[in-house]
Amino acid sequence: MSERIEITFEELHGINSEELVREAQAEETIRGGRYFAKLVKADTYRNGHDDLYDAGRGIINARLQLFKLDDPTQKAGQVFCKMSWERKVTASGRSDGKFRLYKDFLLAVATASDSPAEAIALGQQQFFMVDVQEKVIAPVEALHEDHLASAKGEGDTWVKITSDEHRDHYLGEGLEIRTMVDRIAKVR
Repeated sequence: MSERIEITFEELHGINSEELVREAQAEETIRGGRYFAKLVKADTYRNGHDDLYDAGRGIINARLQLFKLDDPTQKAGQVFCKMSWERKVTASGRSDGKFRLYKDFLLAVATASDSPAEAIALGQQQFFMVDVQEKVIAPVEALHEDHLASAKGEGDTWVKITSDEHRDHYLGEGLEIRTMVDRIAKVR
């Protein structure tokens, strides 16, 4: 009877399994940049009172289908975006990101109405543009040297990914890169 020899995945394929996980995560994230977009689905709801930042606030959770600028027939992936038709002001006195995105969305779909239902219906019928950013929340000790100046004290810091080097660094640190809609605009 022959002896059974155990072989690990790494030995068999010459690939580190942690490396495979990082590569898989890298492929799931849509690269930062500008895309054509169309609203696929939108859910509107009012946040519960247990949400400290948005308690009782009306929210649109939108799923956007992205298309490449150089070939609008080619899908680039999907991204979610939260908007609000109810204005909330930041400590600096400016409208917060969710309200700003909603106002951008209204301009992009060319509606004079403030109605979320009308804006959603128009967003499902026509293309608009979106600027997407890749961001990561990183502890100070995991920051890339280019981002050390943006560290705010001892806690975690949101960092914008602007290069493949940054992307590789943060994936190597085991951090999750998130794709966020930064701006919405009318197709020009």
